[in-house]
Amino acid sequence: VPAIVYGSDMKATAVQADAIAATKVWKTAGKHQPVEITIGGKKQLTMIKSADLEPTKRSLRHLSLHVVKGNEKVETEVAVRVKDSGETPAEKAGLVVLTTIESVQISAFPKDLPDAVEVPGDKLVEAGDHLTVADILPIEGVAVLSDQEQIVVTVYEPSALAAANEAAGGDATDESEV
Repeated sequence: VPAIVYGSDMKATAVQADAIAATKVWKTAGKHQPVEITIGGKKQLTMIKSADLEPTKRSLRHLSLHVVKGNEKVETEVAVRVKDSGETPAEKAGLVVLTTIESVQISAFPKDLPDAVEVPGDKLVEAGDHLTVADILPIEGVAVLSDQEQIVVTVYEPSALAAANEAAGGDATDESEV
């Protein structure tokens, strides 16, 4: 798999990696975990900035790697999860918990980057309850950069959710009647 490695104090370098190894690293590290590579005998700490996939087979065609320094903070996106998902008080009461965003922007040193951040599921009790980015559980060394007021998760009554979905669908007419 061809790749490009670039950074602020280095010239962009074209490299290649074994397809199986590159795919495994890409699937494991994603865009939020540092990857150590060796170029010309010199180790470099990098992060995957983009991955190009073959459209039909979804196999890896190209990677872009950005060189980072272990002593400098990096900004990246990580997933947001509901702590104890499936076991929240709202879900136990038969309510529906919907996540409105999948990821947030964070800043941290490469060694401190988490796989995901969490919001406390125990605060989701009744319909209308919601959590925002400001409710994300703190992680030492990690700063959340996304808008603090952005809603992450909301609790709905199943019947209200069905009614909202139906209303969003609009009025349909049978073409055979037209």
